[in-house]
Amino acid sequence: MSSELSVIMPVYNSKKFLEESANSVLSQQYDSLELLLIDDGSTDGSRVLIHKLSAQDRRVRPIFLPSNSGPARSRNAGIEQATGQFIAFLDSDDVWLPEKLKLQLQFMKETGAAVSFTAYRKMDLSGKLGETVRVPEKANYHKLLKTNSIGMLTAVYDRKQVGTRLLPDILKRQDYALWLQILRDGHVARGLNRVLAHHRIHGNSISRNKLDAARYQWRVYRELEGIGRCRSAWYFSHYAVYGLLKHR
Repeated sequence: MSSELSVIMPVYNSKKFLEESANSVLSQQYDSLELLLIDDGSTDGSRVLIHKLSAQDRRVRPIFLPSNSGPARSRNAGIEQATGQFIAFLDSDDVWLPEKLKLQLQFMKETGAAVSFTAYRKMDLSGKLGETVRVPEKANYHKLLKTNSIGMLTAVYDRKQVGTRLLPDILKRQDYALWLQILRDGHVARGLNRVLAHHRIHGNSISRNKLDAARYQWRVYRELEGIGRCRSAWYFSHYAVYGLLKHR
C-alpha cells in the first residue's frame, strides 16, 4: 500500500532511543505515511526491536542491510524503496513533535515548495531541551553554499518536483550535499520557523566533530560541486563565520 509520505530512518545500534524516535513518527497528526527502518548491520538488539515495531504497525517497513555500509547508503536504500511523493528524514535518536508533518505538508502545498525545513530544539541524552535553532524564510543555492540552514531531521522534499534524489556516498555532510544538488537546479527551499523537532546531542568530541565537518565542507565545495579553489575559500570563510556566530 502506497503512502503520500515516506520517512527514511537509518538504524545502527540505536536500541536505546529507536522506539521513542519511531513512535514520534507513528503518532503524527497525519496518517498517510510509511516509516522505513533501515538497519545498517546493528549488533545491539536493534533488529529485534525493528521486527517488534513492524509487527505492531503495518506502516513500518523494515529493511535489513547485510553489513554496515554507512549513513548515506542506508538512507539511499530507504529512498529507493519508498512509495511516497514526499521524502522526509529522521535519525533514530531524534524526535518529531506530533503536529510536524501535518503543518509542514500544509505549508509545502500552500507555498508550492519543492523542499521545506523547520526550526528545531537541541536536547541532551536525558531529553532535557536546550538551544532553539531558527530558520530563514527560504534558502537558494548560493545562500546554502555559505551556510547550511536545513536540518536533516526537519527536511522534506517533493519527488514530483525534484525527482528521486539520493545522497552522495560520503561519510559526513551528505545531507548538505543533497540539498545543494537539488537547489543547484533552481529550486528554492522554504523554511517554516516553528519548532517541530528535537535533535539529540551526544556531545562526544565536539571539537573533533567540527574539524571533520570542516574537512567535508571543503570536500563538498571542491569535489561534489566542482567549485574553484578561490571561490571555495570565499564560501568557506562564510561557513566558518556563520559557525562561530551560531555557537557563540
